[in-house]
Amino acid sequence: MAKAQLLDSNTVRCTVNNELPLIDEGESLLVTVALNTYSWAASDFSMLPYGIEAMYPNMGPIGQSTNILIVGKGFDNDLRENGRCKFGTEENYIVVEANVLDNEHLICRSPSDSFNLPEKASEIISVPFSIAFQEDLYFPYTNGGQKYRMYRQPKLEEVYPKEVKVGKLAEVFVSSTEGAPFWQPTPPPEGEQFEQYGLKCKFGRFGSAPATYMNKTHILCLTPNIRESPSEIATETVSLTVAMNGVDYNDDYSDLTVTFVGTGQGLSIWVIVMGTLIFALLIISIIVFLFGLQTLIAAQN
Repeated sequence: MAKAQLLDSNTVRCTVNNELPLIDEGESLLVTVALNTYSWAASDFSMLPYGIEAMYPNMGPIGQSTNILIVGKGFDNDLRENGRCKFGTEENYIVVEANVLDNEHLICRSPSDSFNLPEKASEIISVPFSIAFQEDLYFPYTNGGQKYRMYRQPKLEEVYPKEVKVGKLAEVFVSSTEGAPFWQPTPPPEGEQFEQYGLKCKFGRFGSAPATYMNKTHILCLTPNIRESPSEIATETVSLTVAMNGVDYNDDYSDLTVTFVGTGQGLSIWVIVMGTLIFALLIISIIVFLFGLQTLIAAQN
């Protein structure tokens, strides 16, 4: 039930202060009016409420745009083209466009470098998050208490061990600087579709794997499952990066590397020398053949 204000003989403005229930696709809420609090008028009008149930990831690095998946209901409505996401308070906010996927999912990108943060915000700041479809005239933004955390990327300092074996699961300890540390991220919900949003380490082309927070300067990474067998890799060094939200890796804040050692044999110096000699002999043979062919043609003429 909502409060109503009679504007004129033909118009009533209703203000919904209570949280409306989210309903499934194809359903709607009947809208009617009573002037005496109990005699409800016949009505053919209805409304489709929309709201947020969850968002993934619920945080992202300052200075980068993160794709945020919003889960809820009521997104696939007649105003879906006007969908937008709002980051911040009424005094300080940024609005970005939303891309509706279906009735229960939409995507928006977090603002990158245009959000004004307090001067002392050095690590994490949480800002209110909401969505809307109608014009601002109707106060359309949701008010569910969701917040989006904006953080500064950790700067990696050391990794141990620096060498691991291909085909064997290994623990790798990573440290950060005191000035740009790690922090305890919120665990994602259980389920295969949410696994990508946890704390992760990425080992170059070999892929990513889950990580565990230890303290603000140390995390524990697991090496990923590599598709190649140990015999297919001799020695390969790859970059190591970390994503606090499982998505945005700190490529610009890490120069660490890890070397993967397999049982494959690299090319020896003798193989390289022999290959070079064979190639050179082949080139000489082609030149001699062309020179002889040219001499034969000249003799026949």
